[in-house]
Amino acid sequence: MNNPSPIPEEYFNLLQAPKKELIYFEHSGHGMIWEEADLFRRLMVETILPETYKESE
Repeated sequence: MNNPSPIPEEYFNLLQAPKKELIYFEHSGHGMIWEEADLFRRLMVETILPETYKESE
C-alpha cells in the first residue's frame, strides 16, 4: 500500500493555489475513504468544508 512520496510531492509543488495542503493517509492505499474513514470524514468536515462553504455576510 505504499506509494513513493516524492511523486505526489513533486506534483503538489507545481500546483499554484491560494491555499493548499498535502495530506498523507499513512494506513491506507487508494481506498482511504473506506480504510481510514474517520480521518477522511474529519478532514472533509473540519478542513475542506470550511474552505469551500462560506455563509453569506
